[in-house]
Amino acid sequence: MADNSDWTVTGIQNEVTSILLKIANLPEKNLSDINPETPLFEAGLGIDSIDMLELIVELDKKYGFKVKNNEAGRQILRDVKTISEAIEAFKMASVVS
Repeated sequence: MADNSDWTVTGIQNEVTSILLKIANLPEKNLSDINPETPLFEAGLGIDSIDMLELIVELDKKYGFKVKNNEAGRQILRDVKTISEAIEAFKMASVVS
């Protein structure tokens, strides 16, 4: 599952943003350039479907977090903030259970 990651929302946002910058090949952007509420698709960061699949794989590797279905994916994978909140909820649920 996860390593010694920073499980705060801000820590998760920074890690997800770093993953996105690497996957989407956005070398002109820095961590601080990405607003956590910027949409990932289209007019936002312009992430394509291949980048999104890579992101999903990385989230599974790093956090053990899986997107269960298309509807959940649409809700969770909107922006860095929604992804980070979903990962934090996943972590909290796994601590409780």
